[in-house]
Amino acid sequence: MDFFRVFLKESIKASDKENLLHYAINPSMAAEIDPLPQQYLDSDPIPLMELPEGDYFITQLRKENLEEKELLELAIVLQKEALWNRNKLQDKLFLRQFFEDGFPVIQLWRPIIAPFQS
Repeated sequence: MDFFRVFLKESIKASDKENLLHYAINPSMAAEIDPLPQQYLDSDPIPLMELPEGDYFITQLRKENLEEKELLELAIVLQKEALWNRNKLQDKLFLRQFFEDGFPVIQLWRPIIAPFQS
């Protein structure tokens, strides 16, 4: 699985064929290298119309849907990879689902506060 750092100069507006959700991450788990899965996500997702501009650490896969357990596992792997890459993250997770060239894509986005200083 690939991970990327992306800086959005402009927000991404969700199309009518796209699903964009915001999940709150428990602040006590948002910077842990081994967060507790049962305490990780704080609430049900909130639908959004756009992904705000900013600095993000992301991953994506070609899949139409994720079960809750898969989402949780992928979100935690994304967090670990971001931390290993010395990024300090916000306690937000964005899930974006869309079709690209006729294939389903799921992306997970974590906003970066700032790189950790050495």
